[in-house]
Amino acid sequence: MPNSQTVVVDYPSQKYPLQNTNLKSLFSLWVSLQDTLDMYRDAESLTAVTQSVREKKLNAIVDAQSIVVTAVCRFRSESFEDLLYKVAIWKSDASVFKISINHADRRNLITKSVFADLLRLTGRYEVKSQIKG
Repeated sequence: MPNSQTVVVDYPSQKYPLQNTNLKSLFSLWVSLQDTLDMYRDAESLTAVTQSVREKKLNAIVDAQSIVVTAVCRFRSESFEDLLYKVAIWKSDASVFKISINHADRRNLITKSVFADLLRLTGRYEVKSQIKG
């Protein structure tokens, strides 16, 4: 059973209590937000949406992602699987910048290696297929 905790996120002037949550559910929320963000970034799917509405939606999604990241950072990992979900969110977020191996700094290379190790240790390879990058 996943490790459930209550974390409170202050963002920017409001408190968002995330009760009885776990890193797997936060990861699922992150993936859903990322998919929605990608949809709104895709100009072809937005023919009926004005630029103003699009920008508001994009900003709201990025704000929601910031809340998820803050919650993930405050969550105490108690297993390799918990760590896997944290690193998967980092990898998903970092992939937006399309960092190639040739241009990645040492921190990114180490984190990518940790992600691969956590996939192997947990056997949760489906996590990799849920993120882009």
